[in-house]
Amino acid sequence: MKAKTQSPPPVRFLSKLALGALITASSACIPLQAQIIVDFAGGGSNTSPETSVVDAFSGKAGLGWDTAWETRTYGTGALGSAQVLATGAIWGGDNHLTVTPSNNGTSTGVSLARSYESFGLVSLNKPITISFQFAIDNLGTFLSTASNEIFIGENGTNSANRTSGSSWVLQAFGGSNTNQSPGKGSAYSTARQGQWNLGTSANGFVPTGILLQQNVMYTFTLDINPTTYDYTVSLSNGITTFQSGLLDFHSNQVLGRYIVFGEQYATGQGATYSFGNLSIIPEPTGIGLAAIGLTLLGTVGYRRRTSSR
Repeated sequence: MKAKTQSPPPVRFLSKLALGALITASSACIPLQAQIIVDFAGGGSNTSPETSVVDAFSGKAGLGWDTAWETRTYGTGALGSAQVLATGAIWGGDNHLTVTPSNNGTSTGVSLARSYESFGLVSLNKPITISFQFAIDNLGTFLSTASNEIFIGENGTNSANRTSGSSWVLQAFGGSNTNQSPGKGSAYSTARQGQWNLGTSANGFVPTGILLQQNVMYTFTLDINPTTYDYTVSLSNGITTFQSGLLDFHSNQVLGRYIVFGEQYATGQGATYSFGNLSIIPEPTGIGLAAIGLTLLGTVGYRRRTSSR
């Protein structure tokens, strides 16, 4: 008796079957092909900089980065150290850059900054997502003075404070009165002490209620639209997550300038902080759907060839 030849399943079944797997695969694989990253995989420090690879301190230009990491100091202070480490329980073995101020001068501060550009599937003319982790290793006496500030944002220069050229801005201030402004003038009247604040257009800040604490991992995710000059922020301290509404840029500036991590502080009151796991990826939806569509076309083609045989 001649054996029956079993017909292959219809195309629509293969497509549905493939879809679930492809969604997972595309979300896992596409960002790896598209992203601009800082994992500090190459190590390095300010006393022994690693300049032969991109993803290091101080690194070199390439893979979406226009520059190596740049250091800027203020007043008579200086950088104590900047060192790539993999230690610390909250980092789980991930490499990160730990920055310690010298705390030896007046009107002091220090910042580290790096500029970036369109790369791979990352287009700075289209929406992007920037995410990173940040921790304070030693607050010291940082909270003693309300005007002390930690600044994370995008500037036209490597400056660790909000300027007329700042676009998205994240700032935390000293002080312990979380209902009061940091006392830095009218431009900061809506910001609040001892916590993270999100910068908006003109003089506005949105307090998050996420307090500034030692040995807490802060995870930031910013969805940024460079055509409408606005962004949203998700900030988690591992227990509480603050999700912002739509925020206007402080000023309507193009992306691809300096991403800055820094602080300014009164004499002897600088905090030691760390950051890492930084990535810049394109808006994932369009990329994922395109990848799924292309793969499904291949699946359908394979099905038709099999059927014809």
